[in-house]
Formats: sequence, C-alpha cells, structure tokens
Amino acid sequence: MKTIIKKLIILCPLSLKLFVWRFLRSINYRDRNAVFFFLKNSEFDSDLLSTLIRMNASVLNKAINKTAPASGASADNLKKYLALWEENSFLKTPDIEWSEKTLKDFAAGAAAGTAPSQREANPQAVLNNLLSRRSVRLFKNSDVSKDVVEKIIEAGRWAPSSCNRQTWKIIAVKRPLGVKPDSPAAPVSLYVCLDERGYTEKYAPAMDAAAIVENMLLYANALGLGACWIYQADSVNQNSLRRRFELPEYFYVYSLVLLGHPAAEPAAPEKKRLRENVKFIGF
Repeated sequence: MKTIIKKLIILCPLSLKLFVWRFLRSINYRDRNAVFFFLKNSEFDSDLLSTLIRMNASVLNKAINKTAPASGASADNLKKYLALWEENSFLKTPDIEWSEKTLKDFAAGAAAGTAPSQREANPQAVLNNLLSRRSVRLFKNSDVSKDVVEKIIEAGRWAPSSCNRQTWKIIAVKRPLGVKPDSPAAPVSLYVCLDERGYTEKYAPAMDAAAIVENMLLYANALGLGACWIYQADSVNQNSLRRRFELPEYFYVYSLVLLGHPAAEPAAPEKKRLRENVKFIGF
C-alpha cells in the first residue's frame, strides 16, 4: 500500500507535493528526507538539492566527530543527492566539495577533526558590543555603501543553521536618498528569506532566520551603524513580497533588518534581573 501511495504522489503536480510537505511540517513530522522521496528527479533544483546534500553531510560530519551516532541512511541519501548533482551538471561549489569529502571520510572511518585553534577574540570587547547594541529607528539621510552592506551580510552568512541547511537568501534594498534628515525610513532594508522546503521541523526555519539576523545586528553595531530587527512572517502579505522580490512560492520572508547611520543614540532599556530569568540545576 505504501508503494502505491508513493507512486501516486510522485505523479501529482509539484504544488500538491508542497501542500503535503506543509502538512508534515504543521504536525512536526521529523523524518527530514521522507518528503523528498516523492519528488521526480526533474523537480530537484540546485537550491533544494544543495540543501539536502549539506543536511545529510552534516549528519555524517557529526558522526565523524563523535557528536552523534553514525547514520548509514544519511550516507545513502548523500550518495543519491550527489549523483543527482552530477547528473544535472550543477556547478560544484565549496559546500558540495566539502560534502563529497565528508562522505569519503565517513566511508573511510576517518577520525575526528583537528584540535581547536587558538582564538584571538577579546571577550570583553565582544561583551561590550553585545551590551551597546540598540534598536535604532531614526536614521540620518546618508548612504551606506554596498561594500559595508556585503560585510554585514557576510557576518550573517556565518550564523549557525540547523543541519547546515543554509537555505537563506537576503534581499538588500537601497532607498533612494532625498527624504528629509532623521527620517525613520532606513537607507537600507535587508529582508531575510528562507527556502522552507528543506525543513520538516516546525520552528527550525524561524530559528535559523533569527541567528542570521542577530549576527548582522551585532556586526552592524560594531561598525558604528544603527539597525532594527522588524518582524515580518505572518504580519505581512507574503505573496506580495514574493512577487516584489521574484521569489518562488516556497520562500518565506521571516524578518527585515533596517540599516543606516543612527540619527540619535537610543537609551538603554531596563532589563530584568538575571535571577528572574534563570534557573540553575546542578551548579
């Protein structure tokens, strides 16, 4: 019966398969690969396929580093997806090369990675940056260069993502100058979008988006810029945003980061005391 159902779903249009996938996510169905068994080879675009490759390579990498049990199923899935990548003649990017190496290392029973390197970060400087960050909503009428915006997005690129999926896209929108100084309109808007096809966990994409946003906020603050995290998700018309940015229907705009030179330094809000929010067990 399962085989018959699978064959019937394979024959369905992609829009119906996306509906099935959304239902699986709504009930937090946890088999990360099951929904993709219903896709035809021609329905695997490079974005989806690279997500599946990184995801399964991440599972094997955890096994190599002895942080999770070995998974023969993930190895088989990774072989399948890498073969599809070759079959479609997609460009072999560094993440795909890393995945190929991970598969070889797993098959060879490779040992864990190298010892941790010495970090040069100044803990107090990092903490000071965290404590000085503010939500800036008033901006000067001055430009932010593309080079600076790219550096801030690069900080977001290094945020952790669940199972190394990295399904995000950033839409960077520059506002033409000319409005009056200290207008609340930010010179730059960064929309954080995720391809949700790679997720079956209900809340994982929102967490991945949040990690990207926080990295960008902190690096913007370190550069002396102001930024503000704006909720999007179900508070905006997703179809309208997708049309505006020419995104496929499986992308979801989770957050918006306003970016610019601050017109004023906002006062620090009072925070709850640590003991009100923390429960220590076993200390």
